[in-house]
Amino acid sequence: MTGKKHIDRLIIAISLFASILAAGIYVYTELIYQKKLPDNEAEFEDMKDGIKNGLISGTYKLQKITVNLKSRSTKLRFLDVEIHIVPFAKSYTRVLDKNRDVVYDSIIDITSGMNPEELNTVSGKILLENRIKNDLNKILKKQIVKEILFTTFIIM
Repeated sequence: MTGKKHIDRLIIAISLFASILAAGIYVYTELIYQKKLPDNEAEFEDMKDGIKNGLISGTYKLQKITVNLKSRSTKLRFLDVEIHIVPFAKSYTRVLDKNRDVVYDSIIDITSGMNPEELNTVSGKILLENRIKNDLNKILKKQIVKEILFTTFIIM
């Protein structure tokens, strides 16, 4: 301590207050406060209303794509993938329709450059999603692609 009686008492009082406050917050959050569980039916109705009002954009489904993957061994490896593109707005589906060939070319180019071992991991799939999303937004010169969803993802 400092050796000065008043300052030492002030430091002890502040420390005691902080300790009591921390203990009180812990007791409240762990024992007293009960977070309300979400109501599935209400959430579902909100989601349906959002779709009707156009607040939630639909997906843009691509046909199944089969891509040869680069492999270190002599065995041929390929990827069967079905992709849904989630645009930021429903109106962007027309832009994706006009540039359908560019979208397929970009996806094939990116996936063919990845290793099967890399794509077999969760981080590889996330990396593939980010690469496709960033490349499409760059090629289309606008933030169109919000998310990429893989409905089929088979590496053979």
